[in-house]
Amino acid sequence: MHRALHTTRIVVVNSLVYGVDNSCMLDALRQFGHRARGIALIDDTISDATLDTLEAVGQIDDGRLLNQLPLWAPESNLRRKIFVENPARLYGF
Repeated sequence: MHRALHTTRIVVVNSLVYGVDNSCMLDALRQFGHRARGIALIDDTISDATLDTLEAVGQIDDGRLLNQLPLWAPESNLRRKIFVENPARLYGF
């Protein structure tokens, strides 16, 4: 379908239905290859290995799904870990 529409870039977004399990999105990104980028849903329990996989396979950009933040990260220290410490580990700053 993407070829028929002459679409050259694709963004795959992990659905809230899957929670922080990004494996379906990563599978789609593997199939699409370099044309696709992904937006993952993460929480404070994400491991360094998972962050590495998201970066290497998923070509994950800075975008993160935020609309459920108050439900799964009501405390400010938890949000800090998600938005400051995890990206710092992922991007090395």
